[in-house]
Amino acid sequence: MLSLKFRRALTALNVRIRTCLREVEILASQREDPESVANDVKPHCRSRLISLLCRWIADESAAGSPTSRGQVLRIIWVKIMRLLNFRKSLTALCLAPLVLFSGCSKKTEPISLFDGETLEGWHAIPRIYVPQNEEFNQIPSAQLRDATVRFHEESSDAGLREKVGNSGVWEVVDGAIVGSQVPGTVLGGYLMSDKKYGDFELTVEAWPDFPIDTGIMIRAHEVGTVGFQILLDYRPNGGMGGVYGNGLYNFRAFPFVINGDELPGFEAANLRKGKLDRPQFKPDFAAPIEDFLKAWKPNDWNTIRIRSEGELPVIKTWINGVHIATFDTATLGEHVENFDAEAVVERLGRKGHIAFEVHDSHSGRERWAPGAVCRWRNVRITEL
Repeated sequence: MLSLKFRRALTALNVRIRTCLREVEILASQREDPESVANDVKPHCRSRLISLLCRWIADESAAGSPTSRGQVLRIIWVKIMRLLNFRKSLTALCLAPLVLFSGCSKKTEPISLFDGETLEGWHAIPRIYVPQNEEFNQIPSAQLRDATVRFHEESSDAGLREKVGNSGVWEVVDGAIVGSQVPGTVLGGYLMSDKKYGDFELTVEAWPDFPIDTGIMIRAHEVGTVGFQILLDYRPNGGMGGVYGNGLYNFRAFPFVINGDELPGFEAANLRKGKLDRPQFKPDFAAPIEDFLKAWKPNDWNTIRIRSEGELPVIKTWINGVHIATFDTATLGEHVENFDAEAVVERLGRKGHIAFEVHDSHSGRERWAPGAVCRWRNVRITEL
């Protein structure tokens, strides 16, 4: 029998192949003569897909017996044949490297998502959580937001009912988006893009007060609290530049956590390594905290860059040009029990919203100090 880790790795590979072939099918359908494309692909380029599979087999089965390796080969072959369920399978295999290796793809220019004067293209929404139970797990993605709003509105808990009407405070000040809690409350919200995005590279400048818990949602569902979050938890024991699964098993792929001392005016000093206060794991690439501390500019603007590619995306983050984290979300099965890749894809779709967060602070001021804000400017995206 193959080990659990082995089967999870195989599942991740199957997801990647399926994503590739779906995109290839779309690409082939847009060509006037799809079969002719095969003649334009150089032999060494076609061989890279085969090399990818061979390298994976070698890496994953090096410690296994010949029988185990034979099982893997048969499984991969059967899966590929099942995935190649459209007519031009040879064309798909020839085009696959063009999707897997983006060097052949047409580049697009970055566009601005914020005009520096208004919130046009954005809308504010409340932070309402999707109940974690089987009933809500079965609700189709298109109906999830309305069902979640209705759950809060009909709740006997006044705190849940209050959330529905509170989206935080979002305004433009001195050419920057400024997000904060409604004065007198501990409730936050999201500022969400009107448009959805699939594969992209996003850059944004951020200036968070200390202490606050904020971040950038990507591939976000319209309900807000479901998607992948790039963390800017600028607070004691907060994650910076890691990936959090909002409503997606609540996984924490953090390279490190920070600590710091609060000064008057919500400024920070003496940034240093923090303490792990909740379960988490290291992403595929995790920068040492020393790299972050050298790059980060306290009490100033910092540039965040995020790259997200794939149906279950590979997410990469940089802060002021320093690579902080890389995480392949298709490998979540190695870290999360009962991970269901198909369910995640169904829930999020191939595209999702981008959103900035103002967190609630029921647990105390370290989550969001009263009167503190986060600022965002120069928001630019390049669709890949």
